[in-house]
Formats: sequence, structure tokens, C-alpha cells
Amino acid sequence: INVIHVPIATKWEAIEMAKKLKIAVLTSCSVTRSVPPIVRIADAPQGTPEALLDWWMKQLRFRGVKREKEMLTPNELYRGVSFDTVAEIAQIIGAANIRIVTGGMGLVPLNEKIVPYDFTSDKNQPHNAHQKVTSKFLPHIWWEMINKARYNDASPVSTLIEKCDIVVAALPKAFIKYIVFDLLNAYRNADIKSKAFIPIPRSMIGSFPKSIHSIFVPYDQSFTDGLDGNRYNKPQKV
Repeated sequence: INVIHVPIATKWEAIEMAKKLKIAVLTSCSVTRSVPPIVRIADAPQGTPEALLDWWMKQLRFRGVKREKEMLTPNELYRGVSFDTVAEIAQIIGAANIRIVTGGMGLVPLNEKIVPYDFTSDKNQPHNAHQKVTSKFLPHIWWEMINKARYNDASPVSTLIEKCDIVVAALPKAFIKYIVFDLLNAYRNADIKSKAFIPIPRSMIGSFPKSIHSIFVPYDQSFTDGLDGNRYNKPQKV
């Protein structure tokens, strides 16, 4: 609220204002899950990014049919500090206004049923997308591909920003890399300077194109020292 400079006297006034605006919150998927994955990046064969996408989509469709009863919503699948925070936010703005930024599923609505999966582009993880492609794995290109394949929209964040009054993206750096070109599309197509906000450590801003710096809300790392959680879910607490 302080970001958009609206004076708020009480928590309840903030809630009432939130109900009147079309607000969307973007958060990241969690490494903590309630059930083991059915589809795993570890099982993918090596090939081009296009071949990886084709294999991945076939697995999602096949498992979704064969094990439909095991499909869960992100709200049921993900666990941890960040999703406890998301659950609280959903009570204010509604679950329909929450989106999850994921590498394996694209931009997923909070209540969409999905196949439990394991997908990461984190090079520090033992099984990741970079190991599965014979060329270079580019998160923003994969983001366009997976969203085009699943939702027929290569720039879903841009689409969401156009439809909303305010969009707040609480994401770690790795997940901002997924959506950075999506944000650039929004910047070209609409005035997002007063509509989209991303809290981000001040030291990380230089990693992203200057043209979208205006949507970043910088904070110092020391601000999160007293918060529960780890480096992946602190943006949600901020």
C-alpha cells in the first residue's frame, strides 16, 4: 500500500480498498510439496528445448488422464512459508486473483488442477532443465513456450497486467528471469509504471533491463534478516 502512496488508517480500510480494485498477486512455486512428483525433469531425455517441451507436454497429458484423481491445485500441492502467506492474501483479494509462476506449468491459477511434478532450471539442483537440452536453456524462452503450449498465451503476465488495476509479483530472482520478457511486452503495450510492482533486493536490480526498473520496489537485504523462511520465499513475506 505504501508503494502506491494511498493513506490507510486501518487494516480493515486496506481490505475494503483491495476488494474494490482488480488486484492480482504473482508468487512462485515452492520446493516443498505435499506429495511426490508424478512427472519429473529427471526422467526427460536430452534434446532441443522444443523436444523437451514436446516430451514434457506429452507426459503431463498422459499422466493427467491416467492418474486424474491424483491431480491437485497449487494450493493443495505447495507447502512452506510463502504459501502460508499466499493463503492469507487469497482471503482478501480472492483465490481467483492469485497466479503461480512455475517453470513446469507456466502461469498457473491458484485453483487449477495440475499433475504433481518436479521441474527446475536451477543449475544447483542435481536434475535441472539445463542438463536436458543440447543447446542453451533460456528461462524466458521456455516461459513463452510452456505458456503458449498450455494456455495459448506466450505472454500471460502482460495479459494479466492489462486486465488488472494492480499486479504485485513477489518472486525470487530465478523466477523473475522467467517473466522478464513478458514484462517487457507489457511495458511496450501498456502503461504499467503505476500498475505493476515487484519487491526486489536492491543489489539485484542491475541484473534486469533498465526499461523495467520503474516497476521494481527495492529493499535492502538486511530488511529480511528477521523474517522466517529462506532466500526463495522471503519476497512473499516482504
